[in-house]
Amino acid sequence: MAKILTMEEIKKTIVEYISDDRKTQAVLLDGEWGCGKTFFIKEHLIPALENNIEDAEIYKISLYGISNEDMIQEMLYAQWLEKVVKTKTGKVGKIVNKGIGIFGKSAIHALESKFGAEGAIENVADTLIGDAISKNAHNIIIFDDLERCRVDIIQLMGFLNNLSENNGFKLILVANEKEVCRIDNPSEEALKYLVALKYNENNDDTKNNANGVEKKPMPVSELVTATTEIFGEESLYERTREKLIGLTIPYSVSVSEAFGAVIKKYISDEGIQEKVLANQDRIIKILDENEHRNLRTLIAACIVIQDVLSAVDRGLFAEQDMLNEEFDTVILYSVYSAIRKSAGKSLFQWPNNTRYTCVNSSLWETDRTKIYGYAFIDEYWKTQCIDKDVIEKDLNDRITYRIDVEQSRRQSQEHMNLALYKLGEWYMLTDEEVKLLVQQMKTELSQKKYEPYEFKEIVCTLMRINNPNFGMNYGKDIPNTGNSVYDSTEAAIFNGMEYKETTAVEHEYADWNKVDISEFVDLMVSYFADGDCTLTSEMIRVLTEDKQFAYNYRFLTMRLLDMVEKRKLNEVLKHDNGTLISDIPWDEALESIFKDKHVEYMNQGKFLSLFEINKLIEHLSVASAKEIHNFCDAVQSIYSFSNLWDVYSADLETVSGVLDYIEKNYGTNINSEKSRTKEIAFNRLKADLRKYRKALGYSEEAI
Repeated sequence: MAKILTMEEIKKTIVEYISDDRKTQAVLLDGEWGCGKTFFIKEHLIPALENNIEDAEIYKISLYGISNEDMIQEMLYAQWLEKVVKTKTGKVGKIVNKGIGIFGKSAIHALESKFGAEGAIENVADTLIGDAISKNAHNIIIFDDLERCRVDIIQLMGFLNNLSENNGFKLILVANEKEVCRIDNPSEEALKYLVALKYNENNDDTKNNANGVEKKPMPVSELVTATTEIFGEESLYERTREKLIGLTIPYSVSVSEAFGAVIKKYISDEGIQEKVLANQDRIIKILDENEHRNLRTLIAACIVIQDVLSAVDRGLFAEQDMLNEEFDTVILYSVYSAIRKSAGKSLFQWPNNTRYTCVNSSLWETDRTKIYGYAFIDEYWKTQCIDKDVIEKDLNDRITYRIDVEQSRRQSQEHMNLALYKLGEWYMLTDEEVKLLVQQMKTELSQKKYEPYEFKEIVCTLMRINNPNFGMNYGKDIPNTGNSVYDSTEAAIFNGMEYKETTAVEHEYADWNKVDISEFVDLMVSYFADGDCTLTSEMIRVLTEDKQFAYNYRFLTMRLLDMVEKRKLNEVLKHDNGTLISDIPWDEALESIFKDKHVEYMNQGKFLSLFEINKLIEHLSVASAKEIHNFCDAVQSIYSFSNLWDVYSADLETVSGVLDYIEKNYGTNINSEKSRTKEIAFNRLKADLRKYRKALGYSEEAI
């Protein structure tokens, strides 16, 4: 296998060959399309020829689409005129600098007239090969895109051979040689196919079978094979190349070798250059994973990167480190999208309102590495326009999102360091560590550092710690409790049960004081009552096969469960304007509001117990005499029937609690201003509450 030359070795080889006057044949630089041959010629080879060969006169012509020799001659003549203009004026004019050949003969005639070369265009060949180009100079012509030339290959090879062999021009041909081999005369190629088809037909006895069914046409692959067998494999180019070409150099330079030069050429901003160069390994990896080494693709990506990143005002962003990371994303996605575009794939289809996402997670992608991209890059590909405001907004939105995620992650980490999670395996700790963590958890709960869904785990953890038999049953047969699962929120299944603490039979812990779980529940109740959290019965439900454990848990958390159910009912029974029952004003409309809802209250079996008792007492403490009378009228409209106990027995505790509070606090918190009208109103209220309490089943003996 031939050695793969570096760019430096290729430059050195070509310069040495061109410098040797004994070698008159052309040099062929052969490489795949897009591998960077043209870039190498412009940025590396031409400067090397000018610096190492004295009096070098270099002409570079692209043969792309050229259909006759005259066009080649005109282009060469145009370049010669450029040099004449530069010599005479010391500068290159706008038209000349752009390459006057592209403007046709009229532009050339105008320059000829100005510089005294009028009429030469009719004898371009003699001018070029004669005295017009200095015989004292080393005249070097570089012909690029040889495989894209439309001139008959024999005619083209003869023209080029005449320049080198008979007129002393040093030629450098640049091509994808395997494509040159395919540019035989189309008419001749068609005739070859016809001959192959006729030959196949004459030698095929099965072209028509007995049933008269015609044989299928000969596949193209078989036709090409047959043509090669008949006429041989070599094309006209292959049979004549040895006369013209003396040295063939394969150009297979890796993208990584040309990477730095490409970046510096097509990205003018030094800061952006540094960012792209810092991402070289990642960019090369993307190119390799997509089996893509087309240098033109990298160049196209560089243009996008330069235009997009140079439009961003870095001063608008406080998080410069994050902005730099997002710039990396822009760079990598620009390369990735350039590869897709070069491969003929459609641009990424962005979902509605999505501006940033992973773009290679779909089934049609084979990349092993996730690529993330921005929508504004694909928008640039489509329009070739920069919308600075959109780019900066998208970058800012992404950075804001990252900041929120990072803050959430830190908060999550801090949360997982709370005492509850350290007590998850409390039995692995020392007794003293457990006690300290329990106290810490109580403090954290008072500081509202826990979420409501964690209340259940707090209580269960404390119940396990309080159970003296926890972990003492290893090696013992545990009785089968069956398949029943008990739900702590279902009251009916616990009828007749009592709260029982587990007692140790075989051991004692004299210095182990049980945790007062009610103190923790008090903090939870206060937390919930403040309205700072949302709590549902599902959050505090326990499902277990241990019925006693389920009941004990229910007993400990009953106050929480009652509050949850009350608030749930309160939400259900809101006034039409959305006001909670506890917050409805005690005005003249109160009675009609309650009357309108009386069916719902009866269905729920609750009325006054739907009020949060603290709010009810607070309202009574500040109510006017008229408001108290309005309240009495409204309650009477609901409780005015004989079998009150059958419907609203659940209200007894609330009615008793409110009455007790009034009687104990009258004159202090209740009617502290000693208002006569308020005293009349409270006397009526107390009388009503005593009547309702009795109707709801209250008796002195029960106290």
